[in-house]
Amino acid sequence: MQKLKVIQDTETYSAIILAFCMDRRPTEAWWTLRKFMPEDKIRPTASQFATIMTGYIKVKDYKEALNVWNYMQSHSIEPTISTRAIYLRAKALLEDSEAVVVRDANGFPDANQVLGPLSDTVNELLDALKDDPKFGPTSEVGMRNIAPSEAAGALFETLIHLHGQRRCFDAAWELFEMYNARRTTDQTADKTGDGHQNDPTLVPYRVISAMMSVYQNAGQHEEVGNCWDLLFEQAIQSAKATESLLASTPTAPNSSPSSPSPQGRRSSDPPVATPPPAESSDLPRPVPAKRFLLAIPFRYYASSVLTSPTSTPESVSDLIRTLMSLLRAGWALDNITWNILIQRLCAMDPSRAALAFSLTERFLIPQFPGWIYPRHIVLNAQGAPNKSKVAEQVQYINYPRRFIAPTERMPYYKTMVYLAYAVMELRRLNAIGLSTGGSAGKLLKAQVGTMGELEARTPRTLEHVRNLPVVLDDIQRRLIRKGDELLQGGRWFGKV
Repeated sequence: MQKLKVIQDTETYSAIILAFCMDRRPTEAWWTLRKFMPEDKIRPTASQFATIMTGYIKVKDYKEALNVWNYMQSHSIEPTISTRAIYLRAKALLEDSEAVVVRDANGFPDANQVLGPLSDTVNELLDALKDDPKFGPTSEVGMRNIAPSEAAGALFETLIHLHGQRRCFDAAWELFEMYNARRTTDQTADKTGDGHQNDPTLVPYRVISAMMSVYQNAGQHEEVGNCWDLLFEQAIQSAKATESLLASTPTAPNSSPSSPSPQGRRSSDPPVATPPPAESSDLPRPVPAKRFLLAIPFRYYASSVLTSPTSTPESVSDLIRTLMSLLRAGWALDNITWNILIQRLCAMDPSRAALAFSLTERFLIPQFPGWIYPRHIVLNAQGAPNKSKVAEQVQYINYPRRFIAPTERMPYYKTMVYLAYAVMELRRLNAIGLSTGGSAGKLLKAQVGTMGELEARTPRTLEHVRNLPVVLDDIQRRLIRKGDELLQGGRWFGKV
């Protein structure tokens, strides 16, 4: 662009800043805003600051994100709901990261540790609500598009989620009640205003999804199910209304509806695993822009079902049926949700190896590029994976790009370790036998499977699991080596 002497403007610099941040290079984006934009006499916008702050949050440099906020304040850039929400998120994450974590005898974090509430950030949230900052000219909140009607929820989402992780359930509930009270007040005020109010019948997906994580951490699995039912029903009703609207819209003559590619994919996107094509679904098909609407709620719902002490083979089977119905209707899960689902299935007692391997073989393994060091013992001399690969969870995987595209589906390194754990558990169960009885026992046996079934039905996944390199890290030590640094001279995969 410089060689062609293209004149830069605000939109051009916004695209450059966004590209740097999506490539996990927020420092370059920050340098662009502070050096090159002033040279071209272009005043930066609040949206550009929001993007850079989100970029620093993505690489977990929360202090620098707060420095961007301070720079913005010192240069009299008026904050918007976008920048305010991201600032509070960065402050909450920094406050959370500075907490002292208690560890057990093996060096792992204590899952039952209760940390204090994020008081400083909550107080700033209250101040922000009193100030009632103006909405920005666009609906951008960093690198996520958030409708103006959902912007208030963005102020609460991260705080509720973090308090749930810190096991401060009372504080999380108070924040949720505070959000509901403000939402009700805003709707009442808007009825006499300009008429641009939220529909009071619509549920706030963002905040309720955050509350699902709180309920899950609190062990209130029934409440997680109730939240899922609420969001699921709302999404289905919205999709039905959209279908009816599109059906009543007249089409232009001689126009034929185009067939969308799988999961709304562009031709330039990497290939993705297609949803189940055979059976029809009773669920309505979502518009492409909303096909991921239920991905995060399903993530918490599935985790709750699979980790609940009252989980049964029937509840697991119902969960998989719900998943397949959603996929057949055109709904989609993001890569994080897919991987967490597989990990939860492997971690169950007994491990649901057949289900985990079948889902991986069908939806994730087609895009798996293989290992950099298959069946090798990876030592520090071979080089630690760079931060981008660790952040994208593709360390030791022969993945060529810096980050996984939104349409890609592939197993993470951690997921492959869980699959290796499931294979070892399956070998043990096949050796000692699995006590089953009645219809529930038969269903459990089908979900667990046998090594022969894995070799026949999921050969690609099993081969990549067998090629898993031996790494001296916490996840392999905990799941595979059981505390021992090496088994059989490092060839643990000889057991797989």
